[in-house]
Amino acid sequence: MKKLLTVLLFSLMMIVTGCSSQSTTTTTTSTSTYPDVADGTYEGVGSGYAGDIKVSVEFKDGEMVTINVLENAETLTEGIEQMPQNILDNGLEADAISGATSSSEGIRTAVKNAIATATGEVETVEITEGKDVVVVGGGNAGLSAAYWACDGGASVVLFEKQDKLGGTFGGGTWIATGSNMQLEQGITNDSTEAFMKDVDRLNAGYVERTGIDDYWFNRDLAIYFGDHMGEVTNFADEIGVDFGERKLSNPTLYEPMDVMRVLSGGNRASYTDALVDALQKFVDNGQLQIVTGVNVTGLIQEDDKTISGVTYDLNGENKSYPAKAVVLATGGYGYNEDLVERAGLKNYTTSAPTFQTGDGYIWAEEAGASLKNMDFITTYAAGIKTAETGLTQTYAIRVKEFGDIIFVNSDGERFIDEFGPGDGSTYDAITYQWKQQKDNYVYIAVSQSQIDAMKAREQSLLSADDDWAKFDKLVADGEAIFVGSTPEEAAEKAGINVENFANTIEKYNGYVDAGLDEDFGRTNITTIKSNSGEMVDLGRDTFTKLEGDIYLIRTTPYIMICAGGIDVNTKGQALDENREPIPGLYAAGEIIGMANAFGRTTIGGVGNTGTYVWGKMAGDGVAEHIAEMQ
Repeated sequence: MKKLLTVLLFSLMMIVTGCSSQSTTTTTTSTSTYPDVADGTYEGVGSGYAGDIKVSVEFKDGEMVTINVLENAETLTEGIEQMPQNILDNGLEADAISGATSSSEGIRTAVKNAIATATGEVETVEITEGKDVVVVGGGNAGLSAAYWACDGGASVVLFEKQDKLGGTFGGGTWIATGSNMQLEQGITNDSTEAFMKDVDRLNAGYVERTGIDDYWFNRDLAIYFGDHMGEVTNFADEIGVDFGERKLSNPTLYEPMDVMRVLSGGNRASYTDALVDALQKFVDNGQLQIVTGVNVTGLIQEDDKTISGVTYDLNGENKSYPAKAVVLATGGYGYNEDLVERAGLKNYTTSAPTFQTGDGYIWAEEAGASLKNMDFITTYAAGIKTAETGLTQTYAIRVKEFGDIIFVNSDGERFIDEFGPGDGSTYDAITYQWKQQKDNYVYIAVSQSQIDAMKAREQSLLSADDDWAKFDKLVADGEAIFVGSTPEEAAEKAGINVENFANTIEKYNGYVDAGLDEDFGRTNITTIKSNSGEMVDLGRDTFTKLEGDIYLIRTTPYIMICAGGIDVNTKGQALDENREPIPGLYAAGEIIGMANAFGRTTIGGVGNTGTYVWGKMAGDGVAEHIAEMQ
């Protein structure tokens, strides 16, 4: 017999007019009519990318007259600044702000919640028991797993703890060996075999620069990925994903590959929207239910180790949902300091949102699944951590864009050629240094003369800081950027070795005069060869003196993707320490672990394309499992 449960989709709060309010980030005014609403100010909460967004909505004489954004943790401000007015002008169906979809949707949901409180019309949904499969996580991996499980004949319920779908789809790169897009460009020399040659070459590079050669990765997963990335790319194309210019290349941030197979750009929101649209047919026929705002708390495991459902919170009570199998698609663990510590990071920031707390890893490990490569994590260089931002990656320097800056450790000494050949081929080696330095701190030294030159060429040192406002704020705060009229003064403020740093600056400036870095071989580079093979004029010198005031910027690594994860086979089944499947437990997406699939590499696009590939792998695998149980 089926049992119907009622779930509150929204957490709602209300305050009356006249109560003191928090300081606002954004205030907008306009009118929207709600005749049955009493005068007052009502609060609502929605989920942005980096965390919750709280708004207040003021009603007067039945009209919505102001929207205030009270709290938010977003790093992109466009949605926060523009979306409230957009809603007031165009209603709740207003378009999201381009480039700030997650923030926009978080504000939209928060306003809906406030309106629901104001009108007393709290939206509810009934959870229907009896589905074959529970998918935990509504990012693209979970949505993809749900699609292929349904396509294979299984019935599915998908639980997402946030109030929106889409998860943490990354920066927009997508890898597409064997796809129609490659053929459109006349690229016919790619294959799984060619992809694997690059995987092996990049792993060899890791071994060469680190001396670490005893790590493990599942080559079968990499081969599966190579065999299926073209298929899922074509599928994404068919269901309406907007790939933008559809031009494959080698992104300059990563080491170049032998074949052009990576797409940069495209409409990130469309990857999720297209999947949601494609899933509608399964919702309509009753095969699939998607429920947001439900927090899964653990797995149900039988005495024989079989996973037979999940537990979840509902209105302060912990409930159970029995099922024949569970797919964990809960994303990474960038906001779980205990799990990150397994990779040896003491200080870091993360691009992960606050809800990426590694729940699925913990549940899987408790159920007997083996977590592999947790000692390794994919980080980028030069995040800036402050007490205000905490773990959230708010400030960063794209170090490969600058030939002038130098890096020093806490002893005030350089340790690498900071620019290399400028083509991305040494970026992994440079990034690795952040993990090696004491407390994961690297101090970036730049001078006033170099900053003046950057401003003259309209280049900002910090990412997304065209007007240098972020930089100026950090300088004023004095917590992460330390300024001195001499190298000694800057080093003393930063707390690094004063004498060594002064000697480093003097020696480096001498190398610039001589035109050769005797320590690391650095020379002036004004043109570089791009990954497409073309020569590019940088329009500037990359080897200049540090003169005038000296700025020391304390930076940490920042996490983009969590590379360790659950050991799985090519059916998506979670494996124990003996590499035997745990019955009924599957995994999809980032939780599989990039290093488990590709080793110690940085390959552009595998994280995003992996949401579709690993979703298909787990969806097909769990559908086969359900069919065998019939």
